[in-house]
Amino acid sequence: MFHKRIQGVAHRHSTSAKQEKYDKDGNLIEKADMPENGLRDWHMFSDENMLLEREFKLAVLDWLNDGKPKLFKSPYEGNYIIRLLNNELKPVEELGRMLHTFTSQAYEIAECNYENLVNYGFINTTAPSKYVGLWRTYQLTDPELLNASGDIEITFDAGLETFTVQDLMPGDIIYLEFFDGTVEPIMIGITGSYTYTVGADKPVRKLTISPHSEIE
Repeated sequence: MFHKRIQGVAHRHSTSAKQEKYDKDGNLIEKADMPENGLRDWHMFSDENMLLEREFKLAVLDWLNDGKPKLFKSPYEGNYIIRLLNNELKPVEELGRMLHTFTSQAYEIAECNYENLVNYGFINTTAPSKYVGLWRTYQLTDPELLNASGDIEITFDAGLETFTVQDLMPGDIIYLEFFDGTVEPIMIGITGSYTYTVGADKPVRKLTISPHSEIE
C-alpha cells in the first residue's frame, strides 16, 4: 500500500469579504460588501488580481477535496493511482499571503496499469467508428440519372446517410426510399438547396428527384 505525504504550492491570495476603493491620494472613498453572486462581478483593476487569486485558490482546494482518483507521478517512485485525504492550505506570510503551501496524504487505491487507468477515467477509450464515410458528387443534369418517368433517380446499395443538393427549383420534390420500403417526400424551398441527414440507423436506399410534382 502506497502512503505518502504531499506538499506543494498554490499561487493564490486570501482576501476578506469587504471591497474598498481609494482615490488617487490613497484616501478611502468607498467600502462595500462583496456581492453574493460571485467574485468576478468586481472589475476594479486594483483588486481584480486579488479576487482572481482567491477564486483560483478555492478552485484548487475544491479539486484537492473532490474525492476523485488522482494520478500521482514521480520520477523516482513511478506512477500511482491515489486518493487525497487531510488536505490543508496555508498562506505564506513572508510573501504577503500571495502564495499558499498545501499538504495532503495520498493513499494508493489501485495498481497503476492500463485496465485501472481506463476504469478510473484517466484514459479515454472511446472506440473509433468502424464506418468509413465516402463522398461522391453527382451532376443532376447527367441524362444517365433519368428513369423512365424522366425523374432523377440514384440508388445506393450500401445506403445513404447524408446528402446535400443544390441548384434545384423551388417546389421540386425529393423522395427518400428506405430499405424497409417506406418513402419520405421532401419539398425544396425557395433557396433551391437542401441538406439532409438520416443517420446510420436508417439509411436511404434510393433517392428520386421529381421536378414540380405534388406531394400525395
